[in-house]
Amino acid sequence: MMNISDIFNDALGYPFKNTRALLIYIVLSIVMSITLSLAIVGIMMTKSNSIVGLVVAIVGIIISILIAFLINGYVLDIVKLSIRRENRTPEFDAGRQISNGIKLLIVNIVYYIVPAILTFLFSLIFRNWIVLIIALILFIIFTLAATMAQCRLAQTDDLGYALSISDAIADISRVGFVKIFTTILCIFVALVIIINIIYVIFGTASLLSNIIISIFSIYAVFVFNRAIGLLYSDA
Repeated sequence: MMNISDIFNDALGYPFKNTRALLIYIVLSIVMSITLSLAIVGIMMTKSNSIVGLVVAIVGIIISILIAFLINGYVLDIVKLSIRRENRTPEFDAGRQISNGIKLLIVNIVYYIVPAILTFLFSLIFRNWIVLIIALILFIIFTLAATMAQCRLAQTDDLGYALSISDAIADISRVGFVKIFTTILCIFVALVIIINIIYVIFGTASLLSNIIISIFSIYAVFVFNRAIGLLYSDA
């Protein structure tokens, strides 16, 4: 069984074990950032009834969505290999990885719409401060459950297996609530701090800031998914 420090040490160094894959997805992330910016420009151009703006917006959005699904599908493979405790990085398989990226989106929608609905129902019965506490508890539980569901999807490529909410919640107990929560919280806090440092140095509206954040975000995604895969391997 790995402790949290072992998991972090392994995860932090994992992206550099295959710098080629890391660089490919950094480039893809930068391209996605650029196409999103172009899409925004295109949307603004459509206000003046520009056909060119509409085309730019549509193309930019489509490319960005496909790249996002591809990246999500790839990191699912990182989770899969990490569950097996393999040190290699996944092979590039665009079709399957885009498909898995779409499955992951469905999983996240399901796992976050459930607490949203429950919170709404509780808001009809209880006072505001009680609802706030309930919403916070539900959000934490379902965030951890969604993380376990991601591992279940990565392990099997089976959407139905991942959408078994009761089993995903049971996985939280098997892996360890404290270990999962601490890992997610530490990575999230580190990500927020570093992004804010980048914005302070380069400015919030800077293209350079967006590019640097895109680069760092891919590194963080590799680290996070390696970490949760290793966590799940202890289940």
